[in-house]
Amino acid sequence: MQGREPLAIAIFFLTASVAAPVFEEIIFRGFLLPSLTRYFPLWGAIAFSSLLFSVAHLNLSEVLPLMTLGMVLGFVYTRSGNLLAPILLHSLWNGSTLFTLFLLGSGANG
Repeated sequence: MQGREPLAIAIFFLTASVAAPVFEEIIFRGFLLPSLTRYFPLWGAIAFSSLLFSVAHLNLSEVLPLMTLGMVLGFVYTRSGNLLAPILLHSLWNGSTLFTLFLLGSGANG
């Protein structure tokens, strides 16, 4: 990313904005959340799967924001009954976050 290679940046954005949300939503909302509803009430399953989602990102300073995102995604999934809704929301979140960081990085480096 430091070298501003356009292909590398495009692949990174595609991976973070498309591949990661699809993969993570299949695991955390498609598999884990429904599995946890066997052992917890729905709100508990959303909270616990969101905690695991945030911890899986291996960034202690982001646990609370990621847990909040996970809870929103879990709520959206349970209300819609469709994985496409949280995938799109997750993709929008990641894409806008990356775009903002890219713009901030561009401004700081000239």
